Amino acid sequence: MMFDKMLLYDERQQEIEKDEVCEFFTNCAHIRKVRCEPEVVAAVEGDFASSVGTAIIRLISSGRMLAVEGDPAVVVEAIMAVKQGIDRPLHAIDEGYTFDIALDDIAEKEDLVKAIEVAGVEQVDDTEHTPKPEK
Repeated sequence: MMFDKMLLYDERQQEIEKDEVCEFFTNCAHIRKVRCEPEVVAAVEGDFASSVGTAIIRLISSGRMLAVEGDPAVVVEAIMAVKQGIDRPLHAIDEGYTFDIALDDIAEKEDLVKAIEVAGVEQVDDTEHTPKPEK
C-alpha cells in the first residue's frame, strides 16, 4: 500500500521555517522549480523530479507540516531527500492518520516502504478485530 500524498511534521511540534525549506530546495539536486508564496495554502513549494516521475513538496503556510504529493514511488524518494536535507526529527503520516512513522528510524527508502506496508497491515488487523456493536 503506497500513498500519493503524505505529510511530514516535527515531532517536537516546532514550526518548520520557510528559510530552512528554501535552503533544502537550493541544495537538493532533484528540485527543479521553486515557487515562493504560490498560493494561500503553501508558504513555498518545489518540484521534486526523479527518473520515475515527480512530486511536489509544500511547506504548509502554518509551518506545521510539509506536504509531499505525487507519484507514490517519488513521494517516498522525496521524503527520504527531505529527511537527509532538513535537520529535524521528522515523522511521516498519511492524510487518514493510518500511520505515524519516525523518520529517524528509517535508513533507506525501502525501509520507509516496508514501514508503511506494515503500518497498513496493522491498521487493517486492528479494524478487523474491533468488536461490532451489539444490536
